[in-house]
Amino acid sequence: MKLLVRQFFFLLFIPFVLILIIGTFYNINTSYELSRISSYIHGSYAAIQESKDITKHLSHDILNCISLLINDNVSNDEWTKKFVDLKNKKIDSNFLNKQITEIEDLLDMLYKYKIENNSDSHKKIDDIIDKLFYKIHNISENQLANENIIKSVDDLSKKSYALGNNLLYATICFIILTFILYFLLVRCLGQPLNKFSIYIKKIGQVKNKNSLPQLPNSAIKEINEISDSLSNLGDYLDIATKKSIKIEKKATIDGLTKLFNRRTFDEKLVSLWEEAKVKQSSISLIMLDVDKFKIYNDCCGHQAGDDCLRIVASALARGVRKGVDFCARYGGEEFVVVLPDTTGEGALTVANRIHTTLAGEHLEHPNSPTGKYVTVSLGIAAISPAETDEPPTKLVACADEALYFTKENGRNGSTIYPPKKLVPAPKLDAADGQ
Repeated sequence: MKLLVRQFFFLLFIPFVLILIIGTFYNINTSYELSRISSYIHGSYAAIQESKDITKHLSHDILNCISLLINDNVSNDEWTKKFVDLKNKKIDSNFLNKQITEIEDLLDMLYKYKIENNSDSHKKIDDIIDKLFYKIHNISENQLANENIIKSVDDLSKKSYALGNNLLYATICFIILTFILYFLLVRCLGQPLNKFSIYIKKIGQVKNKNSLPQLPNSAIKEINEISDSLSNLGDYLDIATKKSIKIEKKATIDGLTKLFNRRTFDEKLVSLWEEAKVKQSSISLIMLDVDKFKIYNDCCGHQAGDDCLRIVASALARGVRKGVDFCARYGGEEFVVVLPDTTGEGALTVANRIHTTLAGEHLEHPNSPTGKYVTVSLGIAAISPAETDEPPTKLVACADEALYFTKENGRNGSTIYPPKKLVPAPKLDAADGQ
């Protein structure tokens, strides 16, 4: 679930953040260029201010010169001196180079016509004076327009620069908020979802609800609702699992004797057969039949017959190795014992112990041809699965054949396959002595 949150985060936020970062750096670069333009504009603005001062002084000097020109009380020498001083002024201005040159040309023409001093020259002087006033007026107007343009561009550059900075700050804030959101998603959503995932995985693996991990407790209402639902599901599955175990146990256990049933025996025999094949060891099977059980059932009743089978099953379970040998009810009054890693002689030892344990029960059998008490007949078979290609059922068939030999030759004893002779059960007196 954490991975899901990370994928959601990267797919949704990272591209947007990258776009913002690229856009921000682009705007920063643009703002930097605008700041350079702004610096140049500031320089130009200062030059315009300087040119305004120059134009002001120049206009003043030109007006003085013209006033002297039209004043009849001023001598030519005085006017000429004023004109020469005006011409000799060094004016250095990038904005006024062309205008100054034109004004200087007009002043030269004015001086020329003043010297001539005739009727035609007076008219031309008037025209030149008009042109001078027009030039001065144009210079002032152009400077004012340029000043307004430069102010507008300067304001625009400042605003663009401020916008770039604000966008940078906004991007940084957004990145910080994005990682805070990611942290909150992981903490408030990712971690609970991860715990839900673990809980759901474990819910079908454990047999006890107490073994399940703790469900998250969150401030988010929906998370708590999911936790409650999963907890209820855990309770339900816990009950269902316990019932399933009981049903499974009933399906594998014989209800009367509490030994394993035939189906479980068939499955267990196959698995033990395969283990013996891998270990290259022998596996033995004892097949047991209660002697003349039908007569016992007819004489004592079915309830007594059931009790008899329970006692035989108990003696059988006590006579084998616990946790190693496998006992099961094969059907009716027949039982089987599977003995891993056991030869025929070892199985015969276990068979004698079963005879002895059952004899110690002193369970009377009316009309029994074999004695006063209930007895059993056993058939024993031992095979090494690694040395044969036969299936596990071969072991059952051999034990059944040995059991048949025991029953045909007097009962109350054991026979090892291949059947050659019956080994009688230990004497009842010996059993009593034990």
